[in-house]
Amino acid sequence: MDLLINGTPIGTFSGASLLDYTIGETSIDNATFKGINRTNWVLLKSMFGTRTLTITVIFKGNTLHAAKVNRSKFNSAIFGKSEIFIPDDGFFYDVTCDSLGDEMLVGIGERESQIKSTYTLTGIRHGIKRTVLVSKNQSFLCESTVPFTDCRLTLTSTQTVAEYAFGGGVWENISAGDVLVFDGINCEITKNGDNYAQYVTWMNFPTLQAGLNTVETDTDDVKIEYYPTYL
Repeated sequence: MDLLINGTPIGTFSGASLLDYTIGETSIDNATFKGINRTNWVLLKSMFGTRTLTITVIFKGNTLHAAKVNRSKFNSAIFGKSEIFIPDDGFFYDVTCDSLGDEMLVGIGERESQIKSTYTLTGIRHGIKRTVLVSKNQSFLCESTVPFTDCRLTLTSTQTVAEYAFGGGVWENISAGDVLVFDGINCEITKNGDNYAQYVTWMNFPTLQAGLNTVETDTDDVKIEYYPTYL
């Protein structure tokens, strides 16, 4: 199995193939405070960031021009934010392309020409999406190893109330049958598919902690969706 980009095998790009890759470690940003002539110090914050990946891809074509066109198609697919899957390690990476690299000639033959490029990417490692259905005050396990993981919470209200506590926010004027979505993945708050953020008192989009979690809800079952994310 070859590398996937946005779910599409790399070979779809007219015979493109992964030649080599490297995966860097997650960046960490710590801030500490130590007083004058003190022997102890305080951790003020510890934040995780992204990791750097490089992939080297060979592009083929029956002419040099065709090989370059195939590379250009791949460049278009990886431009901006994309998702790649590296089968060797079995992880997905949400990445942005920071550099398309140089267009290097591998060889020109009578029937085929080849070029290669090394791409520099920045991203976060994750697994396939998990979906968990929980009842009020029921705990569940978040498989991530990062301290906080964005998630999407969905429920269908079984009651008609002026205020409904859900996901860390207070929702106004909820009727039985309303579908509420508190989406920390796409940064959306909706009721029945329509934007509802102005009718919700909230501070932060929902996240999960690594390990056991519970979701605030008045009475109804909640569907939790998230991508296990790894340091």
